[in-house]
Amino acid sequence: MARGSSAEVLTQSVIALEIGYFNNDIFEDIQERCKIISGMLTKLIKARSKEG
Repeated sequence: MARGSSAEVLTQSVIALEIGYFNNDIFEDIQERCKIISGMLTKLIKARSKEG
């Protein structure tokens, strides 16, 4: 669910960029943060699945 939310933020950011709500620098920052968060969530999911 959390990874889906991260993807949703990224999708909404693409839309905001396309309609001129913010510039490319802001979009790139959000994109990078979403990538980092998704990676951390993937590692957490893998770690939790090994416990059980």
